[in-house]
Amino acid sequence: MPVVLDNDAGERVLLYGADGATLRKVVVDSSGRLVVVGPGGSGALTVSATDLDIRNLAKAQDELYAVLRTDAGAAYDARTRSWTITETVPVSATDLDIRNLTKALDELYAVLRDDSGTAYDARRIQGIDGSTQRQVIVDGGGRLYIAAPASPIRQHGDASVATGSSYVTILSYTVTSGKTLYVHSLYAVDITDTSPGAISVRLELAGSPIFIGSAAAAAGLAVPFPSPVNAGAGVAVTITARHAAAGSRTIAGGFVGYEI
Repeated sequence: MPVVLDNDAGERVLLYGADGATLRKVVVDSSGRLVVVGPGGSGALTVSATDLDIRNLAKAQDELYAVLRTDAGAAYDARTRSWTITETVPVSATDLDIRNLTKALDELYAVLRDDSGTAYDARRIQGIDGSTQRQVIVDGGGRLYIAAPASPIRQHGDASVATGSSYVTILSYTVTSGKTLYVHSLYAVDITDTSPGAISVRLELAGSPIFIGSAAAAAGLAVPFPSPVNAGAGVAVTITARHAAAGSRTIAGGFVGYEI
């Protein structure tokens, strides 16, 4: 590139370039910046590059994501769903408790289900009142609460029973509506004279015998049940008896229980 002194401009220097045949001045703008144009009449510049994309971003073609950095300068791609961050991260939440369980603070209990799918809290002890499961209760000190039972029911009766006959009813009682009867004991005795004979006795619920006992001559029959015999509301509770002595005998009997 030739350098030519411009005498009219003092010590200024003009730069020339050759377009292949003719020397031409190199052009700058008013700020002295070099003016660059492309070849051809339009002066457009052709740029060739890899992955050069100058345009408005489009959701279908472009992705913009953040890089998170800790105070220590470690970088994490925000698109990654699983991060390993060793920094302390404050978390604010309601009832969020991530820690080892301790006896003083935590409680773990089981729920028991019967065959029908009914759930029962295993922390609560339950009992049967004869038909329904009910929770056993304690007082404020955790002591078992025991309510006094209802007054005992004592039912008795007697009947004249012919020798060798079938069982004859000497007592019949119908359980009160809305209640359950618990029979704790029964008794029977031949009261005809001072020489009682041998007898056989049955306790029946709704006509079905559930207990049969016998007593030898000169002895009455007294039976305490290890577990109370229960009968639901409206059920007929009957004591029947028979004997093998000569003639008719008067046999008395009854039961003791509770209705709850």
